[in-house]
Amino acid sequence: MVNTADFYKHTDVICDRSQPIVKTIMSLLDEVVERLPDEEQFKITGLIVIDTKQIAMGLWNIWRHQWKIAGPDFNLDLVGNCQYQPAGSFNNLDKRIRADDRYVITIIVDNLESKTDDYIKGLIAHELSEMSCPYRMLQENWDTLKKMEPADRPVMYDKWTKANAVLGSKEYQEHEDDINNEAIRLGFQKEIEALEVEN
Repeated sequence: MVNTADFYKHTDVICDRSQPIVKTIMSLLDEVVERLPDEEQFKITGLIVIDTKQIAMGLWNIWRHQWKIAGPDFNLDLVGNCQYQPAGSFNNLDKRIRADDRYVITIIVDNLESKTDDYIKGLIAHELSEMSCPYRMLQENWDTLKKMEPADRPVMYDKWTKANAVLGSKEYQEHEDDINNEAIRLGFQKEIEALEVEN
């Protein structure tokens, strides 16, 4: 199991702990982290934002320019989002340092007060799986990627992860199924079932 203290050494949490719902989510986050298997992907650098949509939008307006990533689509009715950034370049796989991967999870609290603890834990597990699943796909397919032309590598990665699937499409549903299956593999079947029932 993941050592919670070690996890928070490389994963920062930004939140307003004066909000009762945030205190609840922080406690549930700790429960999820304690149950994670001790796997390599849970040792990479992360940031977890737990706040209102308005605050999260303001933070992402700054970060998307600094980090040159799109960030969440706040036009959607989001409750959670994960942005996973593999380190290095697909052009230079030999020198890529896996420890330099990064992820940012955004949890929107606006509509979570009426949700069950299992739903919220399922949401957290799902978002962590949005990082864990592509991370593991990269590791498992490393040799295949290295044999490919550099221009083809990101295309294949997107195909494996279905990262750019259109909301509502068959491919998007397959992506969501892959992520939920990863969360179940990590030990959160009951919580994923609660997430799916309440969605």
